[in-house]
Amino acid sequence: MDIKKLQQTAITEIESIHSDPGLYKKFLQFSSRFTHYSFENQALIFKVNPEATACGKYDDWKKVKRYVRLGQKGIAVLRKNPDRIDYVYDLSQTGPENEEFHHRFVVPSQDVMRLVSIRLNEKLDNSGPEDIAGTIQEICRARAREQCRASGEPRSAEVEQAMAAAAAYKLLIKYGIDLEAEQIDLSGAQNLTGQEFL
Repeated sequence: MDIKKLQQTAITEIESIHSDPGLYKKFLQFSSRFTHYSFENQALIFKVNPEATACGKYDDWKKVKRYVRLGQKGIAVLRKNPDRIDYVYDLSQTGPENEEFHHRFVVPSQDVMRLVSIRLNEKLDNSGPEDIAGTIQEICRARAREQCRASGEPRSAEVEQAMAAAAAYKLLIKYGIDLEAEQIDLSGAQNLTGQEFL
């Protein structure tokens, strides 16, 4: 597969996801399991297997004594070095079972988790789920602002808001604060192009 074609597939999938509010929520729930993958790669995995639970390269599975079953087709993803394509396989495409691996692949980015941890520890003494949800949303807004500034490309307030809302929703769902997650307004993403999210 050609790199440019795969990048375009990711952009098209992102635009498709953002145009449908129900699909967008499903994608955010899905991507909360894949926080170690880029947004583009989350979209590529979702397009091929929206029921995926944990993905890894062939060699990653071998390291944890799991083997990709014969005849399984890998999911094409973009490598961090953009001139290469990697192929990943979902847990369901492997055998035998080893639970340790599944948990290793679901760890969110360390900087976000460190910030969430610090802020939650400050509030835990007398806070309920809505306080925790507010703290997570606040952290996500700050990180979205930082990422938009650091990208070097001007990003609109709408892009910043949509990024923050998506990140907060994923974290809240991931940590079982579903009620508060459902109150987050995700409609801002519907008016953005896939390219604006990258």
